[in-house]
Amino acid sequence: MSIDIDVAQDLVRDESMLLDQRRFDEWLKLFTTNATYRIPIDPNNSSANSLHHVFDDYARMCDRVKRTSLAVAEDPPSRTARVLGPSRTTETNDTEVVLWTPFHILVHRQGQTQAFGGSIEHRIVAVDSDYRIQQKSVALISSESPLPAMPVVL
Repeated sequence: MSIDIDVAQDLVRDESMLLDQRRFDEWLKLFTTNATYRIPIDPNNSSANSLHHVFDDYARMCDRVKRTSLAVAEDPPSRTARVLGPSRTTETNDTEVVLWTPFHILVHRQGQTQAFGGSIEHRIVAVDSDYRIQQKSVALISSESPLPAMPVVL
């Protein structure tokens, strides 16, 4: 099966929509069971050996979703709006594609709005007759500064 770039880009947009709609259980289904979710401190180095604000495997991603739904900080729930720029293909072969997508997210909670921006790298793989995210790495433009408590998934 050859990777269809348009379908992979649709998956990235679907992921964004599910997060904004707080459909976290459906969001988790977009990932492989060996997926990782990373927010590196150095946006130019997301390797496993570098420092990260977040470095979750799939089990930790599931825990994060569970904690988000139970968190006192999420009562009332945060509202988010993500804006994605056009995705660019940085790597591709017959079974996977890496997409780089600039983004901006607004998070509104308890009368205050925070803005985050940067780029997201998704490694998308073909699984049977479908596509899944194997790795998501968020490079924030403010990554080297302390991050505020973020009760939502970037």
